[in-house]
Amino acid sequence: MVAIPKPKKNKDRKYLNWVKEHDCVFGHAGPCDPHHLPHPKNQTRRSDDYNVIPLCRKCHIYIDTAAGKRAEKDLLTELLHKAKSLRGEYENNG
Repeated sequence: MVAIPKPKKNKDRKYLNWVKEHDCVFGHAGPCDPHHLPHPKNQTRRSDDYNVIPLCRKCHIYIDTAAGKRAEKDLLTELLHKAKSLRGEYENNG
């Protein structure tokens, strides 16, 4: 049997620090933390560092609750679009 290696996750501390400089995606002022969104195809897996959104501490604490997880699931398409938009902005200005 041949072992199949796990795909490497993209890790980028510089990008995560850049995301921290933005306001919360829900409209609150910082300080913000990068929140890793669920992996789009396997929501039990954590995404790489480019699939993040900035959340203020209050929203970050909320989204880690059961109610917050349900809200995140309902808004996932919109949040993934925001994460993609942020990455594009970073790549164009970096």
